[in-house]
Amino acid sequence: MASLGILGGSFNPPHNGHIALARAAIECLGLDHVLLVPCGVPPHKTLSQDPGAELRFEMCQAACEGQAGVSASRVEVDREGRSYTVDTLSHVLEAEPDTDVTLLLGADMALSLPSWQDPEKIVAMARIAWAGRSGAEREAVDQVVASLGSGRPVQSIAMDRVDVSSTMIRERVYAGESIHDLVPDAVEQLIIRDHLYRNQSQD
Repeated sequence: MASLGILGGSFNPPHNGHIALARAAIECLGLDHVLLVPCGVPPHKTLSQDPGAELRFEMCQAACEGQAGVSASRVEVDREGRSYTVDTLSHVLEAEPDTDVTLLLGADMALSLPSWQDPEKIVAMARIAWAGRSGAEREAVDQVVASLGSGRPVQSIAMDRVDVSSTMIRERVYAGESIHDLVPDAVEQLIIRDHLYRNQSQD
């Protein structure tokens, strides 16, 4: 059975932390492949300085260049309406029913699972794997996932902390500062090409 990791998000823009998580998930969990899944229309918020779903997908494709076993998916970009993880998992499993799916999350997102659309269905369809270090966080994530009816243990992803965020990158671009060590080179070139994040009035 093929094993697939799903790493969703706005990816506005994708950065080295996203790729580090994907690579760590492949190595720690033995996944065959990880998909970066940029949202089309976020369910709960308006994206700051959003260049649009197509450009965010293009940046995800660029971020995956040269990364064996990591690619970008258009599933949420092409789907009408708000982007819900439960719909994405359903789509993946309908297309490839014999796939073992793992949903890759940071600790904060894992703890927020009960507020998601159909969280019980999410944990029924996919394993939950999270990246974090705190033992207290691990216990809290275990409790949250168990409360949703999952009978499968939560998996942890061991990785070094990567101190970067999409917000940090947008702020640095706006301030005219370098982002060279924060994003893959191909993503930096797209940001330069399309003059992204230079105008905060896009909020």
